[in-house]
Amino acid sequence: MKQGFKQFLGIFTLIATLNPLLGWADTPEFTSRKVDLNVPAKCLPLGIQNFAVLPRSGEALEKVRITVSLIGAHDKGFTHELALRRDYASQIWSVMKSYRSQFSGKLSSLRALYEKPSDLAALESAQNELKKDLLSLLEAQVTREEAKELTPYLEKIASRFVLSDTSFTNEGDVLELLWPESLSKTSEPLKTIYPETEYFYTGGLEYRHAGGRTLGELDILIGRRSDCQIIAFGEAKLGIKSLAKARSQLARFIAFLDSYADLLKVPPQKGPSHLLPSKRCRRYIPWSKPLMCESTLFGWPMRSFTHAY
Repeated sequence: MKQGFKQFLGIFTLIATLNPLLGWADTPEFTSRKVDLNVPAKCLPLGIQNFAVLPRSGEALEKVRITVSLIGAHDKGFTHELALRRDYASQIWSVMKSYRSQFSGKLSSLRALYEKPSDLAALESAQNELKKDLLSLLEAQVTREEAKELTPYLEKIASRFVLSDTSFTNEGDVLELLWPESLSKTSEPLKTIYPETEYFYTGGLEYRHAGGRTLGELDILIGRRSDCQIIAFGEAKLGIKSLAKARSQLARFIAFLDSYADLLKVPPQKGPSHLLPSKRCRRYIPWSKPLMCESTLFGWPMRSFTHAY
């Protein structure tokens, strides 16, 4: 029994040692849930290099950490509030979900026009037809008075919906498209603070350690069009009682970035990642301290050794 336990402990120790060396737990991975045309092509795919300037502590972090919810959000401590009732959010979601299922062909054609907007007249015509279809679906589901109140939100969500390719599998997707319209406590819209001429909006970005399970997903990302750097991030919650969960999710992401602090201090790398610098080596290989890590330890493309001790 003792011998078996020792063998198990030895194997476990070996795996724990090799895991980071092979890049399984030491390489960040990001995956977007959608093909978002809001993001400039030059910025794709989003990765660890896009978070190099994002503050990770102190007052600077507080200024760029965004939490959004519906009416009453400010009273609950959210940084931003969208003047939308919870039941109205559900009705908008129902309309958008119906559109995706009934007009999938039109949606594909409209996305194609957005991707290559050479025919502006055709694009404008398709946009007007989209709004007409959405309003038709809305009027079939709600009263005339409700339709009047909801129409402005549908018009705001229309173009973003096409660009972001949002699936509307859950009601929270509504807020993930409308959060730029939310107001700060000083009644300033996010879209005014971060104008779309200079910034891009996206979300639905999952993150994990290479080969590991998904650790979380970011609802709100605001990036600079000039250099693709993410300068603000956040969570959008339909429930105004979900602030604690939102903060916890954002704290988890900051901890995730902190675990790759050394990668965020160097210029973006192309191709396989490399272990940088010797301090990083010693973090995972205590016995390497007497060695010159920079000259003897290299990256392992395709999870194979190109250099060994």
